[in-house]
Amino acid sequence: MAGEIEIRKGEGKWIQFTVTRGGSALNLVSAQDYLFAIKADEDSDDYLFAKSGESFDTTQAALGLVRVNVSPSESNALGQGSFVSELRIVLISGEDEDKSTIIPFEVRPSIIHT
Repeated sequence: MAGEIEIRKGEGKWIQFTVTRGGSALNLVSAQDYLFAIKADEDSDDYLFAKSGESFDTTQAALGLVRVNVSPSESNALGQGSFVSELRIVLISGEDEDKSTIIPFEVRPSIIHT
């Protein structure tokens, strides 16, 4: 997972994550929970937006791939600006929980076609 997630205000987008451990894709079939969250900044404890559990597409979890959809209404509600996001995966509650580094999340102005 690298770089920045970029979306246009009012756009819907699937965001895909490849989860690795020790340089190899991690089989996520047995994961108990997922959380993708967006915060105003890294120091904030409050989520502006969060998706968990069944919001994730896990059809390729055996390959370490999961994805989550940000809908047009959700990106519109966030508004234009710079945010931070993170992915958390719970394999075994209290024992094996992985949290990504902070991922920049940018909502750009919408493009209006006339």
